[in-house]
Amino acid sequence: MHLRDLEAAIRTSIQNGERLAEDAETMLDYERFPTAHALAVLAQEEYAKAFLLALVDAGALPWSADVRRALRDHICKQLLTVVLESATTAGGALYGYGNSSCGPWNQYMCLRADGGLEICLGSQAVWTHKETKGFLLTAIVARLWSALAVHAELRASQVNGPWEVTLALAGTDGTVLGGLAEGWQEPMGGFHDSTQCRDSNVLICVERDDLAAAEDARELAFMLGGLIENAWGYAICRFIARTGPLEGQLDWRAVR
Repeated sequence: MHLRDLEAAIRTSIQNGERLAEDAETMLDYERFPTAHALAVLAQEEYAKAFLLALVDAGALPWSADVRRALRDHICKQLLTVVLESATTAGGALYGYGNSSCGPWNQYMCLRADGGLEICLGSQAVWTHKETKGFLLTAIVARLWSALAVHAELRASQVNGPWEVTLALAGTDGTVLGGLAEGWQEPMGGFHDSTQCRDSNVLICVERDDLAAAEDARELAFMLGGLIENAWGYAICRFIARTGPLEGQLDWRAVR
């Protein structure tokens, strides 16, 4: 299915869902409860269909025979609505960044009802140069700092630890770290030989009795940044400027 066809199908499914939901509300006003229920189920299925197509559009699912069957199968679509309801219940606040060039859910932040926080940096964390792929180190650390500070301000005070901070970087084999602070040589520049990651994926887990308060978020973000550097074989923190007006500080100018 072509991208234009996918986008049209997603819009049509959402419009169908909205129309059916409005009809269900009308039947509810007239106390036609069985009809209202049937229309509401059909509206759910249309929204589930739109969600499946959006996953295909985002590249999260292949356009396969199984997906096509699920789009036609009432049971599959109804099961998906249960998954969507669970995901919505778990997330107390969910925000997709609509200005993403790869779609609004390429990056997101979710404050979970259990006090946890999930963030996805998507295309804001990577860059490519010809056949070389890299991760934007300073941007990752800066956004971790920001997310941890926001989480410290928003999470419920009665939620106690211990906590685990998990940072996952996918598809890291053969990649380099770029987007460095001032004073550090960028990869692929001059005669600098950039160290490539040897792991297929990088997973960093840090256990803490309590999460950092807003004023301590910087320390935790910098520690995670140092662990990222370790995964690429470095024992330095190249997200901190070595020269210039921001020397000794996180170089926010490297964040795009």
